[in-house]
Amino acid sequence: VTVGWDIFGAHYVTTTSTTYTIVANRALAMKTESTTIGTDAFGGTYTTLSTTAYEYNGATVNFTNIKGRNYILMTRSITETVTQGVDIYDAKYITASKVEYI
Repeated sequence: VTVGWDIFGAHYVTTTSTTYTIVANRALAMKTESTTIGTDAFGGTYTTLSTTAYEYNGATVNFTNIKGRNYILMTRSITETVTQGVDIYDAKYITASKVEYI
């Protein structure tokens, strides 16, 4: 849990959960989910949901041999984020994004 605020009165609370898998005594993050609930400096409110999924060496987690040494390489991450909010004039908004690294 992360709590934040600024000098203008904006504040938020973020809760994050990460799912791991263990491969060869290594904890690898497979999925991270975050929820942020906040109020901006003008009194508008918002909720943001964010999910990041990770892949290592493709769809299955396995080792890559580089110069005689075995490595687990992150080969892809996808983050999807949706924010819903209401401003001080009661106007509702939704924003969404998807970012993928390959």
